[in-house]
Amino acid sequence: MAPVSTGQQGLYALFSQGAQIAPDRPALDFPHAQVSYRELMSMAAEVAATIGSGLDDRPAAVGLLGAKCPQTYAGYLGIASTGAAVVPMNPAQPAARNAAIARAAGLDLLLTCAVDPAAGADLTTAPVLDLNGGRWFSGRGRAGRAADGPVSHRADIAYLLFTSGSTGRPKGVPVTNQSVTAYLRRAITRYGFAPGDRLSHSFALTFDLSVFDLFCAWGSGATLVLPTPAQARLPVRYATERGLTSWFSVPSAISVADQMRTLKPGSMPGLRWSLFCGEALSYQQAAAWRSAAPASVIENLYGPTELTVSCSAFRLPARPADWPATQTGTVPLGDPHDGLEFLILGQDGRQAAGELCARGAQRFDGYLDAADNAGRFACTDGTAAAAITPGSWYRTGDLVRRDANGELVFLGRLDDQLKINGYRVEPGEIEAHLRRHPGIDEAVVVPCAAAAATELHAFYVGAQTADRVLAAFLTSLLPPPLVPRRYRRLDSLPRTANGKIDRNRLRADAELLYREHRQ
Repeated sequence: MAPVSTGQQGLYALFSQGAQIAPDRPALDFPHAQVSYRELMSMAAEVAATIGSGLDDRPAAVGLLGAKCPQTYAGYLGIASTGAAVVPMNPAQPAARNAAIARAAGLDLLLTCAVDPAAGADLTTAPVLDLNGGRWFSGRGRAGRAADGPVSHRADIAYLLFTSGSTGRPKGVPVTNQSVTAYLRRAITRYGFAPGDRLSHSFALTFDLSVFDLFCAWGSGATLVLPTPAQARLPVRYATERGLTSWFSVPSAISVADQMRTLKPGSMPGLRWSLFCGEALSYQQAAAWRSAAPASVIENLYGPTELTVSCSAFRLPARPADWPATQTGTVPLGDPHDGLEFLILGQDGRQAAGELCARGAQRFDGYLDAADNAGRFACTDGTAAAAITPGSWYRTGDLVRRDANGELVFLGRLDDQLKINGYRVEPGEIEAHLRRHPGIDEAVVVPCAAAAATELHAFYVGAQTADRVLAAFLTSLLPPPLVPRRYRRLDSLPRTANGKIDRNRLRADAELLYREHRQ
C-alpha cells in the first residue's frame, strides 16, 4: 500500500491540532476511564499502520461498525489519517440495512469492534479488521484488494453518511474535508472551545451532528464526555454528574427531561453553551432549559446533512423578554453561516414564504448515487438545474417564511419527510418495506401529533396481520426510529378528490387510534 496520508487538510489534522495543544489532557472521558490525546493518537496510528499493512492499495471508503468505545474512536481517526472516507455504521441497526450501506458505499474495508467481528464479513465483500485484536477476516470477496467503488471517483471525501430515502434505500451524502473542517474551525472560534471544556456526546456516529461533538472537542484540546446508559436518558444527571460545560442535542431531550420533572430551576449551573439542532426548537422548550441552565447561552442550529452539520444559527438573547415572538412559537433559524446564501422559492420564484434553498461553501456536490440528485438542485428562478455547478441551489425541502420581524422561521416539510428525535424519516422508505411483506398490498405511514413525542402509525390494505408481526418484520430492516408504533388494516386507503392518498385524513385517524389505545 502507498504511504499513509497525513491528512493535512482533513479531520485528522484538526485532531492533531488539539493533541498538540493538550497532549496529556483527556480526549475521551468514559464513565470509568479516560483516554489522553497522546494515547488516542497512538491508538489511531496503530490502526492506520494495520490498514497499511493489510491492503494492497490506499482505501477510498472504510466502514466503521462499533459501539462508543476507545477502539471505535481510534478507528475513526485511523481511517481519517489515511485520507479515506469514514462510513459510520450503527450496530443497533438491522444487518440488512448495514449491508445495503456497505454495498452502496463500495467499501474497501470494514473496521469493527463488535462482539462477533467475524459477523462483519456477512455485511460486505471487503476485508474486515477487528479493532479489538487486530485480526483480519475475509469478506465474501478477496482480502487485501481495494474495491473500485463510487467513492473512489470522488475527491477529498471526509465522511459518507446515509439518510432515509423515499425509494426504500438509503441515500449516500458525501461531505468533503474542505467543507467540514472550515465549518468546524468556525464553530470552535464561535464558541471559544479550549482545554478544560467538557462537551456532551448524545449523537450516534451515523448522525452528522456527532461530527460537531468529536471535532469541536478534539480540534480545541477539549474533552469529549461519554454518558452512562442512565445518563444518556437523563440530560440533567448527565450534565451535572459529568461536569459538562457544553450541551448539544435534539430539542426532544428537553421534552424528555421536562416530562420526568428533572428540569428544576438552576439544576445545571455549569453549562456555558446549550446548542440544539435536528428539530424545531419551541420557545416552551427553550424557556424550560434556560430555567435549569441560567448561565448558559442557548442557540438554535439548523441544517440538513447535505449542508454540512448546520448552516445557520440563532442565538437567543439573555433575557427572555427580548426573545422575538414568532407565529409558529418556535425559535428562528437565524442567518446563514459565512460563505452560505439562502433563497426562498415559492411556486412563482422568490417569495417571502416557500422552500428554503442554499448554496455556498458548505453545500455538498451531489448524492453518492447521481440518480438521487433529480429534483434536488435548482437555478435561481426555481427551474431544475441541468447540471450541478457552484451556483446551483440545493433544495432543502423545508418550508420557511420571513416573520413580521424579519426572522426566518420553519413551517414544515414540502414533502412528507419527518424528524423524529432529530433523525430524518422518509415515510416512503417505511412504506416501501411494508409493501414487501407478503400480506400487504398498499401501505401509508403518517405521524401522530396527539402523542407526547412524535410516533409513527401505519395503515395498510391486505391480509389482517398482527402488529407484533409487522413490527418484527420492519425491525429486521429499519432503524428503531423508522418502525411504526401502531398498525391498522383498511379495506382501501382514503383518497382526495384528485385521486391522491388523503394523508391528512389518515393523520386524523392516527390521532383517534392513539386515543383509543390510551383509554
